[in-house]
Amino acid sequence: MRVIKKVLSRIHKKFIFLWDGINNEKFTGKYVKFLSKRGVNFNGKPNYICSSAYIDGTGYSLITVGDKSIISKDVVLLTHDFSIRTGLMSLGREFDEVKNAHIEKEIVIGNNVFVGARAMLLPGTTIGDNVIIGAGSVVKGNIPADSVVIGNPAKIVCSLSEWAERHKDDLFVDKKIF
Repeated sequence: MRVIKKVLSRIHKKFIFLWDGINNEKFTGKYVKFLSKRGVNFNGKPNYICSSAYIDGTGYSLITVGDKSIISKDVVLLTHDFSIRTGLMSLGREFDEVKNAHIEKEIVIGNNVFVGARAMLLPGTTIGDNVIIGAGSVVKGNIPADSVVIGNPAKIVCSLSEWAERHKDDLFVDKKIF
């Protein structure tokens, strides 16, 4: 029965993913519903979660996504870490006694957060409101509100308001907002 449920879930997910790129609002609504049923916590409605984002299935309930957030292409949200097993084996433990040893920690994404393409959020990451995570960044720990972080490991490079001020002349929008 468990295998059948898993197969049906994957088929359902594939049908939802057909909407990605066709109608992003409809896709996001359906995908949020799908992820909520599996345990992901949503505080409001995200603007977009790309279908290629990897959301850790071993710890769905450890993930919280805030209102108006965006999770871009190929982002990884990882709530578990099995590297502790390797460490324990280096201390002389037998594989059979530590084969399932792992760490699980939550990931919290605040409101109005943009997570750039191919960023990786590691277990124990908390991101405050109004934050940009640069593409390819590897993030662990607490990222304060109103920050722009980039790199591996991710470092704060400026406040979000400073970033917006520097880039406001580069904006391409349908209406003039400044």
